Amino acid sequence: MPGDPIRLGPFVGGINQLSDPSALQDNELVDAINLELDLDGSYIGRPPFFNIGEPSSGTGLRLLGYYITPTHTRLIAANSGGIWSYESGVWTFVTGTSSVIAAAMVQYNDLCYIIASPLSAGAGGTIDDTLTYAVLSAIKKGGAAVVHKERLFIVPGPDKTGVDSTLLQGSAPADFVTYPIAVYINKGDGQKLIDIVVYNDNLLLFKEDSTYVLAYDDDPSAAITRKINSTIGVANLNCVVAYENQLYLLHRNNVYEVTNYDFAKINSKVPFVLDTTKPGPWIYSTFVTLLGDRLIVR
Repeated sequence: MPGDPIRLGPFVGGINQLSDPSALQDNELVDAINLELDLDGSYIGRPPFFNIGEPSSGTGLRLLGYYITPTHTRLIAANSGGIWSYESGVWTFVTGTSSVIAAAMVQYNDLCYIIASPLSAGAGGTIDDTLTYAVLSAIKKGGAAVVHKERLFIVPGPDKTGVDSTLLQGSAPADFVTYPIAVYINKGDGQKLIDIVVYNDNLLLFKEDSTYVLAYDDDPSAAITRKINSTIGVANLNCVVAYENQLYLLHRNNVYEVTNYDFAKINSKVPFVLDTTKPGPWIYSTFVTLLGDRLIVR
């Protein structure tokens, strides 16, 4: 039976779940399952995800970051049993960390520095290339950390309560057990100081519903702190990532792109909905991460 051909695509408009399906443009889709947009506007099958397995004990695995040395590239993670290292398909337990609730890690001077959560009974410390854990009780506890201009900066994160839930602490240069820097970020506004990243050679500080920049040249005591957004922060830990010259963050079910301190909402056509199904146990029910050049949001 003869008929007229119908052109499908290219769907350069992406997914539009905000509008009524009958009102979609010819280059938009209601949904796309296991597909992604190619450079020419066509849709191709996305690369597969696969399960790398989990440690032999403990629950609630959280990936902290990569620890890279001349001889090893290890993925460092933590669960209810302690801290683990993943390399060549094998999880290895880091002895001496069973009492540590790890919240973050940074690498400096060929050592992996572990930042313990405010809820942790055990202290933070270092992991060396032999996976030996050395306790450093002087390392401040917190939820997130970065190394900036040879100093370790730590923010409280969501688990800290009380008057110090907005306190930014910074170490001496190349000395991560001495902390002469203590700066309250708009103390008393009812918002916890959740996360920290280095952006444009400054520190970007994310509270629950606001964002600040802290800038200095050589002396942190002369730092300038300025609020760059009074309504947008981050929902929790693991809700901000850097990609090239931009930052992407999740705040109140919206994804924002940050370029030169300007915030632009990018998921207007794809509003998030509540999903009550989950493999358990989740450490955090929301997150933003990168897979190659893809942004993944829950």
